[in-house]
Amino acid sequence: ILLDPTMFHPVTLLSVGLLFFPLMTLTFGVNIPSGIFMPTMLVGASLGGVGSIALNSLFGMDLAPSTFALLGAAALLSGIQRSTVSLCVILVEGTGQTKVLIPVIITVVMARYVGDFFNHGIYEVAIEIKEYPVLEHHVKKVYNIYKVKDIMSSPVVTINSVETARNVEVMLRQSSHHGFPVVDVNTKKFLGLVRRDQLVALLECGIFMENSATLMRDLYRKSFKDESMLALDIRDDRYHKYPSFVSSGVGSTNSIRKSLEESPWDNLLDDEFDEHAWLRDNIHIGSDDNSTIVSGDIALPHISGNRSAETTVFADRGKLVVHLDESHHSKNVDIAAVMNQGAYCVTEGMPVSKAYKMYTALGLRHLVVLGGEDGGEVVGILSRMNFAPDYIELCTEDKHLED
Repeated sequence: ILLDPTMFHPVTLLSVGLLFFPLMTLTFGVNIPSGIFMPTMLVGASLGGVGSIALNSLFGMDLAPSTFALLGAAALLSGIQRSTVSLCVILVEGTGQTKVLIPVIITVVMARYVGDFFNHGIYEVAIEIKEYPVLEHHVKKVYNIYKVKDIMSSPVVTINSVETARNVEVMLRQSSHHGFPVVDVNTKKFLGLVRRDQLVALLECGIFMENSATLMRDLYRKSFKDESMLALDIRDDRYHKYPSFVSSGVGSTNSIRKSLEESPWDNLLDDEFDEHAWLRDNIHIGSDDNSTIVSGDIALPHISGNRSAETTVFADRGKLVVHLDESHHSKNVDIAAVMNQGAYCVTEGMPVSKAYKMYTALGLRHLVVLGGEDGGEVVGILSRMNFAPDYIELCTEDKHLED
């Protein structure tokens, strides 16, 4: 059709354009692997070609149907997808019609501006329908007059640098958060950030301070206990690209792989993009059901440790929680050993515009807000929800009324 629409009857071109457009719309919203680029090009080329043929027949014009077929495909693609430069390159290079580059550019730009006048592109609409928390990099000017304290979530669920296993178990069960600020036991000053999957790994593998009292001494001696190696080697979010300094562990890789069975995380975490995928990929239950085996991550040592038969991990409303054996309730967990000590934080008086730029540019998931009398206490936390335009507008309605 792009090369010579006159090879087809005008009724055929019109039927293809009118029939495939609603079918394309239906298939785009169905959970089946179906594309949108080629159907859109087919519909646009068919309608553009039949339009040029109709103008030539009715008004005696001498228009090139192939050129109008290409312009029709460009207009429909730009109006639906709202892409510009890449679309021009694909169409011109793909068809070899470099002589019509300028008309294609004008058509693509005009189609995009006309579409933006009515609504967003199809991908933006799909994101809104599925309620994905996607943040744009464009910062509104009005954000300069708002403070972080106006939009932050508070009070915050914090965890002490040294906490009992029972308290950690209860906190994981009662909260649905993925990250927890770590504070000093006495001063309540902010120390770092720990993830939910790290806490689950500590409890599941039975890594308590009673088992790792000689951790720092062993660190300097370069000899690690099996029970403490996992807690020490859980990767920091900032340095996930760098290998661990632990190069070897107990047992060979082949022997550990032979002892692995199907991971119990597979039944709990089916989504490969799940936030707890680290657990599924690296912590496995041995064939005896009483040991945990750590493998799969090049930054982790291949080690094994004891596992209590009464300690179970299960999914509760999409979040992993742990049920501990009662004998472990009074044991202490060294949270500071696995926390991210370089977690980003802001003050409660920072403008929302600066915090927004920092959050989107660095690709953060949590941003801790500090305040209080000395400025080091955790007073709030920011996530994607807090930076959503609708949420910011809702939190700042009072300021609008005052203005």
